Amino acid sequence: MEPRIGCSRSGLGQLDGSASVRRRSKQENPMRWLILLLLVVVYSTGDAITLLAVPTPTTSPGGLCVVVGRMPVQELAALHQDGRMLVDCLVPEARDVEPMRVAIATLGLNGLVTVRHLPPGRPLPYVDGLVNLLISDNSVDPSEVARVVAPFGTTRIAGKTTTVPLPATMGEWPQSNADAAQSNWSPDTLAGPPTGFRWISPMIDVAVPGGKSPLRTSGGRVFSFIFDAKGRTQLEARNAFNGTALWSIPAQYEQTVHNNDTLIANPNHVYAYLATHEYMSCIDARTGTILWTLENGTRWEKQGPKPRGGAERKTWEEYNTAMKTSVAFAQTIQDGSRVVVLRDSHVGVFDDNTGKKLWAVDLPGVKRLKGAIGQGRLYVVSHLEGMDLGGHRGTEGGIGVGRALAFDLATGREVWRTEQADIMGDGIGMLYMAPHFHKDRIVLAAKLVSYPNSKKGSGNSTLPPGWRFIALDAATGKVKWRESDTESGGKIDRGTIWVSGSLVDQRTGEFWIGSFNRAIGIDTATGKQIANRPVGGRPCFWCRGIGDWFAAGPFWVHLRTGETAAFGTLRPDCNDTVYGVYGGVMSSNSNCECHKFIQGRVMMTSGPVPKTTPDNERLEIFTPLAPTPEVAGGWPSLMADGQRSGRAIGKIPQSPKSTWSADLTIKLPAGPIAQDWANDPTIRLLSPAVVAGDTVVVAQGHQHTLIALSATTGDVLWRTVLGGRIDSPPTLWRGHAYAGCRDGYVYAVNLKDGRIAWRHLVANDRRMMVNASQLESLWPVLGTTVIHNGKLYAAGGITSQHDGGIWVACIDPLAGQSRWRARTLSPGSFQNSVRLEPPVVIGNKIWMDKMAFDLETGEGGDAAAKILRDAEASAGHKPKKPNPLPVYPDDRIALATSGDSAWFGWPLRDQILFPGFSGMQMTMMMPGARTNHRGGSVGHWATDDNGHYRVGFGEYQRKFGDGRIDTLSAWKADDPKAGFKGKDATEPLWKVATGHGVAVAMDAEAILLIESGSGTSGTLYLNPGTPQMNIFKRSDGTSLTPGGIKLPSPVTWRGVAVGNGAIYLSLEDAKLVCWR
Repeated sequence: MEPRIGCSRSGLGQLDGSASVRRRSKQENPMRWLILLLLVVVYSTGDAITLLAVPTPTTSPGGLCVVVGRMPVQELAALHQDGRMLVDCLVPEARDVEPMRVAIATLGLNGLVTVRHLPPGRPLPYVDGLVNLLISDNSVDPSEVARVVAPFGTTRIAGKTTTVPLPATMGEWPQSNADAAQSNWSPDTLAGPPTGFRWISPMIDVAVPGGKSPLRTSGGRVFSFIFDAKGRTQLEARNAFNGTALWSIPAQYEQTVHNNDTLIANPNHVYAYLATHEYMSCIDARTGTILWTLENGTRWEKQGPKPRGGAERKTWEEYNTAMKTSVAFAQTIQDGSRVVVLRDSHVGVFDDNTGKKLWAVDLPGVKRLKGAIGQGRLYVVSHLEGMDLGGHRGTEGGIGVGRALAFDLATGREVWRTEQADIMGDGIGMLYMAPHFHKDRIVLAAKLVSYPNSKKGSGNSTLPPGWRFIALDAATGKVKWRESDTESGGKIDRGTIWVSGSLVDQRTGEFWIGSFNRAIGIDTATGKQIANRPVGGRPCFWCRGIGDWFAAGPFWVHLRTGETAAFGTLRPDCNDTVYGVYGGVMSSNSNCECHKFIQGRVMMTSGPVPKTTPDNERLEIFTPLAPTPEVAGGWPSLMADGQRSGRAIGKIPQSPKSTWSADLTIKLPAGPIAQDWANDPTIRLLSPAVVAGDTVVVAQGHQHTLIALSATTGDVLWRTVLGGRIDSPPTLWRGHAYAGCRDGYVYAVNLKDGRIAWRHLVANDRRMMVNASQLESLWPVLGTTVIHNGKLYAAGGITSQHDGGIWVACIDPLAGQSRWRARTLSPGSFQNSVRLEPPVVIGNKIWMDKMAFDLETGEGGDAAAKILRDAEASAGHKPKKPNPLPVYPDDRIALATSGDSAWFGWPLRDQILFPGFSGMQMTMMMPGARTNHRGGSVGHWATDDNGHYRVGFGEYQRKFGDGRIDTLSAWKADDPKAGFKGKDATEPLWKVATGHGVAVAMDAEAILLIESGSGTSGTLYLNPGTPQMNIFKRSDGTSLTPGGIKLPSPVTWRGVAVGNGAIYLSLEDAKLVCWR
């Protein structure tokens, strides 16, 4: 057990994982500030390990710096490189932690610079390859140093500086198809089907909804386009080994502009189109500075709209005309110091060091150039217009493969050309993928758009079935072999209209194509089929080669053994997939509504499931816990209670007046890392409040801080710093706040003075990753916990499919001892993924997502299938095929579920959701959660035995388009047919149109609705409407506040609490306001 240290009267004496500062009134104790100042001086100049000439990583600036041993605070703080580097200091003595944390807090660097206790002999608390700079006094096991320090990183051990090289077993992905040869294959042999996380970079949205959002890696950095928290498009750079933000620059972006084949990177430069109508820019990869533009190169032209279904669909001629200048048919390639730009009919080659044009050529009459480089030559395949395509629907534009050409890369001299008829034979085809170069041949995969006796497309297909695969001699351009799939009379196993990508394994010369849910191998030397591997994937996921694996998004097959793997954690963007780089798997994930995927950028690794920390090493006790009697009423937990009912025990004031406002704003540190925190939609500047007696408690998420205030006056009583970010409010019980923390622990904090009584490790072990540019546990614990019948329930993890799953723990809240622990683990399945969500009590079980555990024993598991079948049968419906995904609560209380429809709350019945809301929204507390659903508002509710009240889903926006985008509706609590369609339909008791609802509460007579405004139903944090508060009668929906009560700023997600006859609102600008 670590002892408490320091001066208890000042509130400074705490433990590893916490810091507490008490405040009894608005007049601060002057002695406290003197003590703080002395601590800063002592820990800035006092006895410390002498570390000479602290190195700055020269090859990969920014990232994560770890110091093993105590360092003067001022020197430690200087390591953050103007906010470009996270700094974590591991001290061997527990007594050093608290004073150093207090000193860091006075510098305003919480979250950017952290300190924690590492007892001698304990492993470094990080996942493999996470650290970029490690400074040590030689007290660390060399094998641990080798494990955690990433390639391109630096170590300074006992005065000796070493740089870690990139091993041959790791690959990079610097351009569209991996390399100049356009292999679409990574030589990374350490990457495989992912089993755990290395870092997460959650985003409000990706830059290309419904399209590709490419990632490029080089020199230990990853580059991509994103939307930031303010809705601005940015080209950003991150550290590829921990995802910390390095820099970002503005970009203009249209959804039809993909930049997929044009964004490339090398250790020094990034090439990208930053605006739709501008030339390509060369950007310094280290700093984000624009160095030059290729003004003599090609420039994007204005593009037309992409066709859509129904009445909005444009003709193929209009679409084809618009796409002639689309980025989707342009390409940039680099080989050595030469950068090649292919655009329309233009080929340009530039020097990477100077931007000077080396040579250029125009190819009259051709469009849509696709190229590859090999053996000092540039190989280009062009398309022609005006071909006779046999009248197939959607092909009137007459675009097809025209000719192939080879140029000397150094001089631009044309070496050979081969015409269309010689390439395709008797058919006309289009290239979706670039040609691949291997040794002495060029390999093409062409979608047939016309050939003799071909059938017309049907259904959604605008093209006839069939593909043609061709190999050209790289020296002469002559066809070496030509083969077709069985749809067009060939010998290659048939696929569908789609071939979801192709690749060439440069080690073996095997040519692999993704054909719907199979991987088909072809020998590039002969054109003979050599394998047909079932993948189980989908055509919308692009395929890539990663070592011996064929990866189509979350679906994998081993090309040698046929072993398959799948996982439901990641959902790459449409027509994109995963990237095998730096010993792991990187993905840019879509905001898809069909599963609860992590949204944003993710880096995952392969390896064994972590070992579990023994139970006797989980509890640390610091001060005796002195429970007080329970306080009746209040709002002690998120959404009022452990049932998440939103039901206030006290009365909601029906004519509330503003009473006090507490400004809890803390300025974030400067630099890209702290700026990146705003892009995480799962952490707010101020959490919703919880109330017990005369105490209100909120969390400052990014600063790791709990704050207690007087419910009467708004005076700050104390502040306590925990060991990591806090994503939601604690639960208050018997004089203590029980808060989960993203460092993997749950804490018991005394409500009287902010001192921590104990902390308990809920996480599997103490290892940490990086999420949104902050360190946190691989098993982050939700801030909100449940206390029910004298027992504490907490949950930690991210997904059931990785890192050994999600843990649910039952803990004695007085002693801190574990009563039971249960794990949810479901590896190897695309759909059966469980995400961490706030636990909720239903009957005699604690539910977390679709898993249910007995409150007393922890026994249980996936109870969804039986509940679903029983509910369907009781409703008189024919039982459906067993489906373990949607869940029906047996006593009609809100419940988390996941899967095909990913609903939280009441079940999805025939695509009608009865009161509740999407499970993707409850994960607002968790990494990578998304904030919108089906273009409408998400749902909030309040429920008791007398009724169920819901707001959300943008019904009015979709129906009327008048700016009222949500619906507040009332339902009977015991209606078994609510939500059915047709003859089974049940109408709500009443409903009213509202603005964008963000929080709901109710008492016995009234419903309180907090609106963020109206006028948009997109991402929550982009909503520009006027925030207001409305109160309605429960009986009939009559407004008690006509016109609403205007609020000074938007209210945070679920940011309402009711207690003591008052309403407490947490605002997005970090103010807590009270209305009575």
